[in-house]
Amino acid sequence: MIAYITGQNITAHYTTEQNTISQHSTPHKNIQRKDREMAKKKETPMQYAWKQAPSNFHKADAQKVGEEIGDSATPEEVLAKAEDPNSELHKCFEWDDSVAAKKYRLMQARQVIQFLVIKGTEKKEHPVRAFQISSEPQVYRPTIFFVKNENEYTKLLARAKAELKQISERYKQLAELEEVFEAIARL
Repeated sequence: MIAYITGQNITAHYTTEQNTISQHSTPHKNIQRKDREMAKKKETPMQYAWKQAPSNFHKADAQKVGEEIGDSATPEEVLAKAEDPNSELHKCFEWDDSVAAKKYRLMQARQVIQFLVIKGTEKKEHPVRAFQISSEPQVYRPTIFFVKNENEYTKLLARAKAELKQISERYKQLAELEEVFEAIARL
């Protein structure tokens, strides 16, 4: 299924063995009924791929991983399936406990840095992140460093804009946020 959501309308294209079916409706109306109808028909399988990011995931075939996960899964269910050494999901995880433990602690260290904030002196002031990642790989600096260093501030601003664009891409199917995404595109 390919779904296009624009403005107040949803257009879904389903490809079955027999033909392509296009449906058009307003959001939330008849979606469950149409989903049930399409589930009864034999659909072509979803095509999976990995995002362009460095990770262990690329050792595994994205198509096989997506099929192993299925229609719905919790992280616990995915991990349980991955424990089977014959599953494609198994390739996505670090199974050497000493290596996995260190990676997990590094992730916790990043979270400590990322979640530490500077409280405002007045009740109306919002907390500000105490540290930001600098242009140096994996080096966090106090937020004040970016205020004082124009080059680093420019890079931080560019990174913030890029992250906003990524959020726009992730949620572009939500028509209610169309104006927000247009504002982000103008940055």
